[in-house]
Amino acid sequence: MPQRALVVDDDIEIQLLGQHLLRRRGYDVTTLGGLDELAHRPELLDVDLILLDFGLGEFTELEVLHHLRDLRLSAAVVLLSGCDADTPKPFLASEGIWDCICSAFFLKGSY
Repeated sequence: MPQRALVVDDDIEIQLLGQHLLRRRGYDVTTLGGLDELAHRPELLDVDLILLDFGLGEFTELEVLHHLRDLRLSAAVVLLSGCDADTPKPFLASEGIWDCICSAFFLKGSY
């Protein structure tokens, strides 16, 4: 059975990039444009990997991360951020969140 991944980002280009790269690695990938979609389909959280936009919707990043942690998901969560990769780390560490990876993406035309 292939591993499953969920990409949650409001940027369609990031959704497609994540989907493409993960499928090349053998993942079965689902993409969503926002947390509201996820709220209506919580079964989508039954995955091995979640790529999550750092700034998404009306919820703060910490609210989303705390909620995911409270659900005790077995999925690895990777935060996607358009900011400098070091920027979110102190912010997350101050909240006791050490088990995540922050990564900056620079797409054509974004620099």
